[in-house]
Amino acid sequence: MVLVGPRCCIRSVCCWSVPQTDNKKPKIYLLRVTHCMLAASEITALVPVLRPECAAVGVFEPDAMSMDVAALHEGYLRGFRTRGGVVTTDAEVLGLTRKPGGW
Repeated sequence: MVLVGPRCCIRSVCCWSVPQTDNKKPKIYLLRVTHCMLAASEITALVPVLRPECAAVGVFEPDAMSMDVAALHEGYLRGFRTRGGVVTTDAEVLGLTRKPGGW
């Protein structure tokens, strides 16, 4: 895992498809240049706990990223409170009106 910022880190991802019972090849679309297709043997080499019969084809994304959503949300709340915002929970909303410049 490689940290790339205060809330994100690089975390490699491997996805796979189970063998099809109708002998059709599973469809996998590569969305990024860094994705690479994997054969069943390559998947089980990356994910040793996976039984070989459970993987037909896969995709590996070495630079996938994950983020700490709870910390990110807390940062937004902290900024909101710093600017005078008040967070109210357990309150019934009776109506909302959008006005120029805010709510």
